Amino acid sequence: MDPSAPTTSQHTPSSAREILMSLAENIPGVGRRWSTLLTRLHLRTVSDLLFNFPRDYLDLSDERLIADLEDDCLQSVRGSVVEVNSISSGFGKTRFSLLLQDSSGHLRANWFNQPFMSKKFKEGQHLLLTAKPKRRGLVWEMSHPQITWLAEEEAMASGKLLLPVYSLTEGLSQYHMRRISELAVVEYADVPEEVFPEDLQKKYELLTLPHAIRSIHAPDDQRSLDAARRRFIFQELFILQLAISIRRSQQQSWSAPELPATAKIDARIRRLLPFELTESQNDAIREISADMALGRPMNRLLQGDVGSGKTIVALYAILVAVAHGQQAALMAPTEILARQHAETLAGLMRASRVRYAVLAGSSTKSQREKILQDLAEGELDVVLGTHSIIQEDVKFHKLGLVVIDEQHKFGV
Repeated sequence: MDPSAPTTSQHTPSSAREILMSLAENIPGVGRRWSTLLTRLHLRTVSDLLFNFPRDYLDLSDERLIADLEDDCLQSVRGSVVEVNSISSGFGKTRFSLLLQDSSGHLRANWFNQPFMSKKFKEGQHLLLTAKPKRRGLVWEMSHPQITWLAEEEAMASGKLLLPVYSLTEGLSQYHMRRISELAVVEYADVPEEVFPEDLQKKYELLTLPHAIRSIHAPDDQRSLDAARRRFIFQELFILQLAISIRRSQQQSWSAPELPATAKIDARIRRLLPFELTESQNDAIREISADMALGRPMNRLLQGDVGSGKTIVALYAILVAVAHGQQAALMAPTEILARQHAETLAGLMRASRVRYAVLAGSSTKSQREKILQDLAEGELDVVLGTHSIIQEDVKFHKLGLVVIDEQHKFGV
């Protein structure tokens, strides 16, 4: 079968879901022993294994025999451990080394000041080592190479240029994790239902879902891996954009207070400002004000360089909400920043009756209780703070606007 050709799952949606949600221990060749270890990695089902993508890949595009190595370029060798040796100096420094043998010769691998390495190796093990080798006299050496433990049959085989590297847990080797993933992919890669229609796949040159699953776990080459990654990145972003579009569509039917920035309100706010707003600030204010006047929930991102005046634009929107009898909240990532915003607001509010407070982790119990009471009873117009303003016991009398400063720092 051509893996690039479009494929259609032969399972109904309900039967496909049942298969994907079946336990990993039911996969032929996995069983309860390995599934117990997989559970530590939160891999419990067939679906979990199919979509547990490698965290990295070992590039074997330049794998050589030891006799064919060259100085100072990244290369890989595979062979058997024939000697292990640990040396300690009198000054607390250690060197652990092993001698690796293949059909063409020997290579010494060294690890300095890592005494725990001596517990990981023994004679007869099959390894794949990757590093930049150097010739020391008649012997090739690698310092702190990347290590892949190989089963005997894996040590003898060569062909794949990119070897998947999975997250592991104690008792589960890369070899066994690769083998388990391979069993899942071979048996079930065709089961997940394709989410994209064929015309969209052709338009954006996307791999089919089964092909992408196979290629992400066992890429033939870098091009194959890139195509699989592109498919899943596209899918993730597509679903995210679809969710945003659905939410935006739903919001059109939601209602919110109409808070127009009338000429009177606009003039009153501008009189509080000690400077003229820039053209860019006025453009942002016009767009935000237009949204606030619609009577639908607003969700906007205000972006600008440091010092471009984003805070003043946000405070303008806050004052518009307050002018209509609504409350506003400004959440900052740190208490220091929240208090800086409060100082800016205080500087503008000297000639205003706007009531505000800072609710932070350092607030005393009595201060917090007073602020919470005033918020609930409508005696406060604006509250500034950190995560403390979105706790369960914070109740607003009439919340009309929320501003989140440096949203990315909240993990949103």
